[in-house]
Amino acid sequence: MDVVDEYVIEHSVNVAIITAYIGNRLSYTFNQLCDLVAGALIHDLGRENCAEEKPEHVETGFEMMRKLRGMSLNSSKVCYEHHENFDGTGYPRKLKGTGISDYARIVRVADYYDNVLHGSENNGVSVMPHQAFEVILAVSGSILDPDVVQVFRDTIVFYPDGCTVKLSNGMCGVVIRQNIGSPQRPVVRAFTDNDIIGDFNLLEDLTLFVQDIILS
Repeated sequence: MDVVDEYVIEHSVNVAIITAYIGNRLSYTFNQLCDLVAGALIHDLGRENCAEEKPEHVETGFEMMRKLRGMSLNSSKVCYEHHENFDGTGYPRKLKGTGISDYARIVRVADYYDNVLHGSENNGVSVMPHQAFEVILAVSGSILDPDVVQVFRDTIVFYPDGCTVKLSNGMCGVVIRQNIGSPQRPVVRAFTDNDIIGDFNLLEDLTLFVQDIILS
């Protein structure tokens, strides 16, 4: 692929990684995982590496993949169905619910999350992982399959253990533990330059949230 907009390539890899975690959580076989991840990698193939996502790109990508040997139909269908919405308002065929292929419903969640995270769904304004997750929850049951969203919630880690973050109260700390099912609210050990202040479980203290990630 000729890279005009590297975001499309990076986005496709991000989506593939997220779908791999979801598929593994669903106990997919090795072959199923291969098909799922392959579909995620090529889901935007018809987009021509440009920032604008035209509706016809789903048909272009699907036609390209149908002509290639070695790519399963299930993977190719992701190209065609990854903009179908769970409530039937998507395109190109306005499929609804389980009428959308399993792989496409999984890729739809990962695709939507990564787009929100990096600003494609918000006029180019990137947001923090927990903020992107709140958007995912808001469209669960309408745009996204709620069952896949639940698996995504129980699988993804927004702030890995050892990650240094800044809390909304101005304190800095290190993530020391995850709260399964609440990836936006880990346990953070706050510190100053001279001492450890203590541990904050963000699932218990709902007034606190991660405000920023501190890169070393």
